[in-house]
Amino acid sequence: MVAQDNPYWEMVISPDDGKDYWFLERIDPRIRVVRTLQSRSGAGAARNRGLAIARGSHVATLDDDDVLAPNFIGEVLKALSKSDCVTVPTRYMTESGELVRTIGTGSAFLDIPNFSRELGSMHVIGRRDQHRPWQSCFAQDVVHTCESIDRNGGAIPVVQATSYFRTLRKQSTCAVKHDIDNEYQMHLERRHDFLSTQGREQTRRLFEYRRKINALYEIQVGQGVGYHKFVHDMLQHCQLAEHGTARGRERVLVRNQ
Repeated sequence: MVAQDNPYWEMVISPDDGKDYWFLERIDPRIRVVRTLQSRSGAGAARNRGLAIARGSHVATLDDDDVLAPNFIGEVLKALSKSDCVTVPTRYMTESGELVRTIGTGSAFLDIPNFSRELGSMHVIGRRDQHRPWQSCFAQDVVHTCESIDRNGGAIPVVQATSYFRTLRKQSTCAVKHDIDNEYQMHLERRHDFLSTQGREQTRRLFEYRRKINALYEIQVGQGVGYHKFVHDMLQHCQLAEHGTARGRERVLVRNQ
């Protein structure tokens, strides 16, 4: 964070593991740590504690083991001069720095159906007074992005000039949590009344799709395949199949002529 090319930022650290992180405030005066006795309250609750004391005009979320591109703040602030909220492509990296896959580069705008097809997480950056609290649930970052898209007319800009770098660790949820199917089913049963009728339907379809992909991935878990490597290979295979089908149609059209 301290490497940002725009110096006008504050970092609010919201711990949820019961440890003392106050020493981080000595690194830079722009760093603040939430004082709390709460722990293991969940990512959504921890983020909301940070949101409650944020003083900036705009808010972005950064998980503790992830990194922002050095031009992140400068580029998103330019885009936010025209929009209430935006998002950026996410680049999934291994702990050794190897790029596994990138999502969010296919369009200048993101709607819920396209977000569903990305099969990943894209955080929303938005005006402080418009930034919605996070839900306390599984995949709360996904729900938050869907809600932000829905509240902003069904699509938000994607700032292609910068990136969010997400670190894939061996203990990540997709690697170790084996009851995700039940969590997805709970989302399908939730009403999500904070969304519009269209937003609820699109979000329901998103979780249906993720549930199906997760079922396919569970078959691969015993083979040591990482979730995002699995998704990358699966989508690449689908694209090649679609390309082959399109070429087949083209050959049929040529022969018919």
